[in-house]
Amino acid sequence: MRFPELAFLRLEHRARPCDHVDWALALLSEGCANPAVFELASFGLDSDPDAQAVERIFQACVRELNLSLPTDQEWVSCLLAYGVDVCERLEDGLLSPTAARDIFWNLFEDGNEPHLLWIWADLASDLFQREHPPARGVVFNAGLADSSADELTLAIADQFVRLCRIALPDIFPRVWICLECEAVDTEDTEVSQAVRACPGCGAGAALSNMRYMECRERFLSMGSERHV
Repeated sequence: MRFPELAFLRLEHRARPCDHVDWALALLSEGCANPAVFELASFGLDSDPDAQAVERIFQACVRELNLSLPTDQEWVSCLLAYGVDVCERLEDGLLSPTAARDIFWNLFEDGNEPHLLWIWADLASDLFQREHPPARGVVFNAGLADSSADELTLAIADQFVRLCRIALPDIFPRVWICLECEAVDTEDTEVSQAVRACPGCGAGAALSNMRYMECRERFLSMGSERHV
């Protein structure tokens, strides 16, 4: 248990006393010598730790470690921070690709905020169609047809982390972005067309559907400065 996950579970009102204890135990295993963390970890010796006592010591840990707990208004950024943590654990070999996909699928829920989770929903759809041919819908990761499910998962995780670090349109990736003039078009992206001519600057094949992995990669390669 790492702090981004615990913070998200708390906002969702799903954090249990044992989750807080697991977080403290993980800190101790990493070499943390904070007395409050040690006290919180000691609740692991109790099969049914008192929730109020755990909360009191946890708040002491937060203060002494100079951590900040997100508010309800920061739910989206908190979820994305948890998503980045999932991707980093995946890349470090601490989480399997299957487990990572399951976490993101559960986070996706109804497909609303944050819209960036759509890249994981599209991956799930593509993998399902690969496993149950013939494909009956749009395939957004066709460029990686020879990649395994695990390789695709790692590639999407890498993109997710980089996308979380830059400014994006509100409903990204459900947008078209011109790679020449950076114009944004919100026309339907559920189409088997990755690029088209930009109606703004007129550049051919410059307006790119951000649902497609290769289009997002080209968008990321434009640099860190964004004006969207």
